[in-house]
Amino acid sequence: MLKPLEEGDHSSAVRLLTEGFPQRNAHFWREGMERLRRFSGNVEAGVPLGQLLLAKGEPVGVALTPASLRRGANGEPYRMINFSSWYIQPEHRYRAAMMFRQVVSDASATYLDLTPAAHVQPMLPLFGFRPMSAGMDIAATAVLSLQPTRGVHLRDFHPDDPLPQHAPSAQQLLVHKELGCWPLIMEHPEGQTLFVYRRRPMRRVPVARLKYVGDHDVLQRHLPALARYFALRGMLALVWDARAERPAPQWWGYRRPAHVWYARGQFPHNCTDFIGTELCLLGV
Repeated sequence: MLKPLEEGDHSSAVRLLTEGFPQRNAHFWREGMERLRRFSGNVEAGVPLGQLLLAKGEPVGVALTPASLRRGANGEPYRMINFSSWYIQPEHRYRAAMMFRQVVSDASATYLDLTPAAHVQPMLPLFGFRPMSAGMDIAATAVLSLQPTRGVHLRDFHPDDPLPQHAPSAQQLLVHKELGCWPLIMEHPEGQTLFVYRRRPMRRVPVARLKYVGDHDVLQRHLPALARYFALRGMLALVWDARAERPAPQWWGYRRPAHVWYARGQFPHNCTDFIGTELCLLGV
């Protein structure tokens, strides 16, 4: 039996998450639950923060479901739900497929699984999920910024900037600044494109990790401009979501075939959107 995660269930969720992910302590999960409550769009989307799996009335499994609203091509809102931080106690693992099926049962929603465990990945296509990435591309900003670029200007996002279909709302973008996720507008000859980045260390090297890419074609055409922007701000590498159909970085970087993520439902193929998910809210 599944039970929507309510405020009174947070201690049970923290206990299970700490048991299932021992590399993170209870403080991390308590703080994470608070971030979900404060910064996620679950209330607006009408989605609980997660689900508990009960056996004889006792919690034996948990999954978090950060959610937010997007607008589709027809202008109608739809829910984007991130299936995250899934753990079931070993003696109840036979219930996993049932739990997964019930958690992702809304046919009108878009579901993301951004950090699937190795044993979960083969199951995802059976439930309609498709791989959206080929790992991570990593570029040395100082080297890449030496390439020429023309007609490109980067500036802070303003709430009055027009946003494309499927993009997060201006309110979501501004709220995420409190989490260290900074929205940028790239003005270029073809128009304007939204990017969101977070500064974080990777093996003690300060990097800019792109959490939102409005258009991967624009990203590829104007990578040197982004690299120069971040190099001038002390970030030695730029990391973004790799796409299988695009060439891997050459002399100025490399591709790391890890962190493949999956989606089900309407999701623009040429976009990366981690706003309102565990990658922003939990900082993983």
